[in-house]
Amino acid sequence: MKIREKLTYWILTILSGYFIGVNFKHRTRIARRLAAIAYRFIPIRKSLVAQNIRVAFPLKSEAWIKINQKKCYNHFMLNFIQFLSLPKSFSSSSIKVLGLKYLDQIIAENKGVILITGHFGLWEMVGNWLGTNNYSCYGIIAKQQNKGGDFFFKEIREKCGMKLIYKNSVKTSMNNILKNKNILILASDQDARSQGIFVDFFGKPSSTAKGAAIFHLRTKAPMIFCTSYINRNSEPVLEFEKVNITDEKNIKSITQTYTSLLERKVRAYPDHYFWFHRKWKTSPENIN
Repeated sequence: MKIREKLTYWILTILSGYFIGVNFKHRTRIARRLAAIAYRFIPIRKSLVAQNIRVAFPLKSEAWIKINQKKCYNHFMLNFIQFLSLPKSFSSSSIKVLGLKYLDQIIAENKGVILITGHFGLWEMVGNWLGTNNYSCYGIIAKQQNKGGDFFFKEIREKCGMKLIYKNSVKTSMNNILKNKNILILASDQDARSQGIFVDFFGKPSSTAKGAAIFHLRTKAPMIFCTSYINRNSEPVLEFEKVNITDEKNIKSITQTYTSLLERKVRAYPDHYFWFHRKWKTSPENIN
């Protein structure tokens, strides 16, 4: 690694050590302060956040949009700090788990599981909870350009018991994960450019990754949709839902089904979605 990359690794390691040593309330206070600084002085993609919320909720007032824009900064600063604090961030006893019976039923039937999530809420808690509770799970991650950051992120996730595969790995290895009765975790919500399939997200076509649907059709592995969020009682929640395909089983209908489940969650917790990415960057007109 280059000096800059080594420095990145050690800075992240020091921050992680600090946040592991403080309680959740203290992390929350720090997150709010850092979010306020970022919101005011580091306006990277600040206007994009507001625009995305505006597109998703066109009938809401500008005041409501601004409130949720600020909340979005707060939530994802806390999310990042909680990630740095893994595996201490959440103990299994403090998490309210819903719908676990759907996952356990598939496991009991000795089948592999396609577990679909998105960049919503406390998404890093999904793999953390599964790994620490002895579920055999594999997460697909993108390789970071900074080798120090990449090594740190991989290291902290693996501490929780989750196994990792880089996004550009051969597809056969992912198929084998399912055939060997493991859980394959896929975050399937970011813009997939020309390689995606267009499905409806908040009434607008969104290019979405096809991988989850392709793996399901190829392996027949059941699909579970999973989200993690902070509910109205300030409790961390991990929720599992069955992905029931009611239309003809094809890539588009499958992708639309779990995208609609994600939209429902975002409508309930609009500040929990990662509005910092360009969800509708690719349009059908640009492809055609």
